Amino acid sequence: MNRTIIRTSKHASELLKRTSSRPPSIAQLSGYGARTLTSRANVVGSRSYQPMAGRWRTYSQVTEPQEEEEKKMDMDNLERVSDEVDVCIVGGGPSGLSAAIKLRQLAIEAGKAEEFRVIVIEKGAEVGSHILSGAVIESRALDELLPEWREDGSAPIVMKASSDSMKFLTARSAFPLPHPPQMNNKGNYIVSLSKVCRWLAEQAEALGVEIYSGFAGAKLLYSDDGKAVRGVITNDIGLDRSGKPKESFEPGMEFHAKTVLLAEGCHGSLSKMAIERFKLRDGKDPQTYGLGIKEVWRVKDDVYEPGKVLHTLGWPLQRDTYGGSWMYHLEDNMVSLGLVVGLDYPNPYLSPYQEFQDEYDFHVTHRNQTQSGAVLGVSPSTNESHRSHTHRSASDRGLYQKRRRRMVDVVAETDHNCSQIKSFIRQQLLSPERQSTISKITMLVIGLIAAFLEYSILLGLVGISCYYLTGYLRNKHQLNRYPGPFLAKFSRLWLGYATRFGNRYQIIHQLHQKHGRFVRIAPNELSIADPDAVHIVLGHGTGTTKSKFYDAFVAIHRGLFNTRDRADHTRKRKIISSTFSQKSILEFEPYIADTLACFLRKIDQVASEPNLVQLPPHSLDSKHLDKHWRIIDILPWFNYLAFDIIGDLAFGERFGMIERGADIAAVEKEGKVIYLPAIQILNERGEFSATQGSLPAGLRPYMKYIDPWFSRGAASVQNLTGIATNQVNLRISQTGQSRRDLLARLQTGQDADGNPMGKDELIAEALTQLIAGSDTTSNSSCAILWWVVKHPGVHKRLMEELDEHLGTEEGVISYADCKELKYLNACINETLRIHSTSSIGLPRILPQTVSFKGHILPKGLVCSVPTFEIHHDPDVWGDPFTFRPERWLEPNAKDREKAFMPFSCGPRSCIGRNLAMMELYMITSTIFKRYEFALVDPDLAELETREGFLRKPLNCWIKFKLRAV
Repeated sequence: MNRTIIRTSKHASELLKRTSSRPPSIAQLSGYGARTLTSRANVVGSRSYQPMAGRWRTYSQVTEPQEEEEKKMDMDNLERVSDEVDVCIVGGGPSGLSAAIKLRQLAIEAGKAEEFRVIVIEKGAEVGSHILSGAVIESRALDELLPEWREDGSAPIVMKASSDSMKFLTARSAFPLPHPPQMNNKGNYIVSLSKVCRWLAEQAEALGVEIYSGFAGAKLLYSDDGKAVRGVITNDIGLDRSGKPKESFEPGMEFHAKTVLLAEGCHGSLSKMAIERFKLRDGKDPQTYGLGIKEVWRVKDDVYEPGKVLHTLGWPLQRDTYGGSWMYHLEDNMVSLGLVVGLDYPNPYLSPYQEFQDEYDFHVTHRNQTQSGAVLGVSPSTNESHRSHTHRSASDRGLYQKRRRRMVDVVAETDHNCSQIKSFIRQQLLSPERQSTISKITMLVIGLIAAFLEYSILLGLVGISCYYLTGYLRNKHQLNRYPGPFLAKFSRLWLGYATRFGNRYQIIHQLHQKHGRFVRIAPNELSIADPDAVHIVLGHGTGTTKSKFYDAFVAIHRGLFNTRDRADHTRKRKIISSTFSQKSILEFEPYIADTLACFLRKIDQVASEPNLVQLPPHSLDSKHLDKHWRIIDILPWFNYLAFDIIGDLAFGERFGMIERGADIAAVEKEGKVIYLPAIQILNERGEFSATQGSLPAGLRPYMKYIDPWFSRGAASVQNLTGIATNQVNLRISQTGQSRRDLLARLQTGQDADGNPMGKDELIAEALTQLIAGSDTTSNSSCAILWWVVKHPGVHKRLMEELDEHLGTEEGVISYADCKELKYLNACINETLRIHSTSSIGLPRILPQTVSFKGHILPKGLVCSVPTFEIHHDPDVWGDPFTFRPERWLEPNAKDREKAFMPFSCGPRSCIGRNLAMMELYMITSTIFKRYEFALVDPDLAELETREGFLRKPLNCWIKFKLRAV
């Protein structure tokens, strides 16, 4: 390959002669002799980020047709401008710039200032533009690197830390912690790293470092034998979305270097290439990541404490999530607030930004600042990495400079780096040998302090649990003969714990597998895994009532779902029942069809986008990237569809989630309307309420002081109520409406005495419809798709039935056209059996003593019949863990229906089951008729779920494309 080497600006004329007739770019002619390049602010990289389903996703390019490929330029053999340097540093952050300064200083000391070239490639339009952190720094690194920095007066390092403290936060309090010596910041400086980086760049340029801003490293160059790093290629610009050059195309430049120093920071693309190629992580600890969020406030004089430094642990993070927060008082009455969260947190619904915005800002520790101040700026989430010291840091002619952002002492880490670089460069300047350099980063461990506080809390819980010994000793209901967990004899705490972590139904299943059909799960509650017990516990005419479990689901007012009083329930059901009759729901079909049509348009758009391939969290092989398929997580889209359907049915307008491709809904809060993620709120509310209901009633009000997770759950309950309140208020304010939707029918409904619902009661029922009409539909739709596609024989037979009865019909399939399709019905029923939407037992209180199969169940006993157990009883289903829709077409299918209760049964069964089934029929037939589906990971044994009150899939990665019918 021919390469052009430019050493001085006089080579520009030679470049004109040797390149094509197209004039060279400004970047090619912009003063190489002066050793500076014009910044390119709008750089087009090899990766693009586009919003997809409400998230930021990475998309890869799809193979183009052969004729398009032939038109593409041979990018690997493209003639590029090149330059020879001694050291090429990739990344203009504190570490890279400090290294560049030290290198030039050593070169000057060695008398090689003129011949020793050091360059820094920075992807930002200017140095510091990608640095969003604020930090407390020590001055030792700067004292060694630039001893006269104080006398110079230009350094943006002026605010000394005047006070320093650490606290452990709960939802409402803050406890002082012993201050570790490593985190003593008195005398250190509070700085903006962005400003510090710009100042370091000025110092570097003054020493002769060449800084090329606006240039992103795209590839590493290797020696012919592939064993050494030889340089860096910067990114090409002027490529279209398919990767083809446009008229404005300019190839990236090659920098050939004796040594390449990668100081990109977290998720550096070139660093990843080097780590993989030279196996720098083999046998090492896995990399872990975190993200940080920051706000800068301007506060009033009476709460401004210049130089104050505060670091915290605990709330709003759960105890199984590492991270912490800070508050720094800067100059000019500015205060920096920030939160760092480890990205390996186990709760899939945790939103660090929401925790920060909704909770952290107004904690008692910060309230004085935030209530009296104004936000000046908010930084987006930025990545950080941990355990980077576990890499080997060097390969031949390449050094991986490892820097981890911490809440404190950030730039001090460059002190370690400078010592390494000093030794390394002496080796480079004075001898030909290379040595591997291993960096050492001191890790601060303060978990023991937090653990001590948790043990104090646990001691309190032990004391409280002793109270429940009296219930065991009295043995009121003679349940000691029933097996179960030991703790279940004394308290419901263990059951609350199981529910808290989303796997209660699995634990109950394991207990029944071990102990049989009767298991004691609380001092006064039996779980009965027997289909014959369904009628006794849930059936008509038994007089059972809902237990205190349902009190945890009450928000603004008791609704049909959580009403425990039988007379009140009868009154409510009379008002509401006609709304969900078979005749009434047919009037809702046009609204469902309109929303489903909107869904198809959006999914068609995704299917037709040439370069959209949403990447799952695991790696893909080449077969997944077939040019005709699109890969997405379909679960969020089912969520958007279900929410928009119930929004249109219940409130007269859709939430707009499908159109936006995002989880956004308006919430009324303290008289104001704000926008929050409704699906996430709904998930959190379900888990919170189910956990609260499983705990002892006396403990429920105090759990928020023990675990911040409960504070967030309570906030989600209020936010979900706010969504319903906002929608009801909007609808009531719109006079002259002729729609006969759910809310209109609820408004006109009357009880036996002719009384309508009050406003609070109306909001409570609207909230019930919002929850029941969105979560169950999306969960079930997702499960139907996954289980059918998981089994190719089932998928094939369903498609044959749809094609046979629906022909070439396109668009939304009407309910009348699909409701009689037997195999479609079998697939839906089998999914509702194997993936029970609600898998836990629904607890009921026995009104009188009952004799059941030789067991005396006393009056007042709480009994539950777990849906999962009934739906997986081998005596009923034979092969209960096999997905086999054909069982619903067998002669004895009718007999099995007594053990089929996806909507519960009896007087408290789901009142909206007819509407739900109509939606599932229309959604399932429509999407399978229109699209071809395949699983991204067909070897996955079952759909991964998490349980709150409902059992919800965590994701559903599928490949799909439009069918050619």
